[in-house]
Amino acid sequence: MVHNQSDVNFPRLGQMIMDYEVPMKKLSEEFIPHAKLLFQALMSLRAIYSYRNVSADQMRNDQKLSLVGNPGQLLKPARTERMSCEYLSQESLDRWIIFGFMLCHQPLSQEPVSKLWTAALENNWVIALFRDEVIYIHQYIQGFFDTIKGYGKRVSEVKDCYSHAVSKAALEHREKRKFLRTALKELGLLFSDQPGLLGPKALLIFIGLSYARDEVYWLLRHNDNPPVQKGKSKSAEDLVDRQLPELEMKFIGCYVTMIILPYRRESPNQLKIW
Repeated sequence: MVHNQSDVNFPRLGQMIMDYEVPMKKLSEEFIPHAKLLFQALMSLRAIYSYRNVSADQMRNDQKLSLVGNPGQLLKPARTERMSCEYLSQESLDRWIIFGFMLCHQPLSQEPVSKLWTAALENNWVIALFRDEVIYIHQYIQGFFDTIKGYGKRVSEVKDCYSHAVSKAALEHREKRKFLRTALKELGLLFSDQPGLLGPKALLIFIGLSYARDEVYWLLRHNDNPPVQKGKSKSAEDLVDRQLPELEMKFIGCYVTMIILPYRRESPNQLKIW
């Protein structure tokens, strides 16, 4: 009421509140005109996500972050075709894929889409919304899909993804942390002994720190927000890590800036990390 008269905009506000009682349902309807463009953007993440979301065993087999795996390339500049995406956080990729396909969920029946969606859902049981605010994403998706007729199969798939995340994700990330500790320690020793390698191989420091950051954030996020289930989770012990620090790579990177920057000035097209 304003001056004993009803606000002319109140009915509109009330209708908006009712429409957005299930926010994702209304948002998905409003995104229909943009679904094709959004779908193309999400599918462009396939190559990047499959490269980043790999197991510790696969990282070892691929000799990621290794300087000695290919001695013939030791003095050649480290390069990658995904330079603009190397430092994207895994959490951001998961969030884009999950929320993006919630908005345009019709293509989820396609196998490539389903694999991308499933991989992201099996990697987490919570997703950060803002700072330390999180959402238990599987339960939220189930509530949304329950409102859509004929989506019983989709709901069952989400439940399977939740079971996988709760039972296996913590162990998979623990193994990744073990690999990264060893790989970053090896890099640290090599760069400390041969600082001249930091010129052509500085990219490996930033990639390694990016991986370490992802694992630290994942552990902190999931340790503070255990799975919603009765009894003690089998993955609880995998969420305890007393060797969490990212080693001394940041210090090394700053300490030898005098080596990295002159190299970049001499070979501006070889290494683009800034």
